[in-house]
Amino acid sequence: MPAIQLLIQGASCASCVDKIETAASAVPGVTRAEVNLVDMTVSVTGNCQPSDLIAAIKNAGYNAKCIDESDANVLAEKALA
Repeated sequence: MPAIQLLIQGASCASCVDKIETAASAVPGVTRAEVNLVDMTVSVTGNCQPSDLIAAIKNAGYNAKCIDESDANVLAEKALA
């Protein structure tokens, strides 16, 4: 199962991470959700729609969006630094 990667905004602490992971994990079909606070991403495995994940994360009080090609390039460059 490929992971769905989303960028998140508004998270700044461990409590935020917990809220986002809990919200994403509650989406039907999700088997795992893991936030990387440094990169401001959430990686989700399972069988679900990105739009459902985004809605759940927004309901938890944070912004999220699918990672597009330019976002992926920035994250790749960051990983190499």
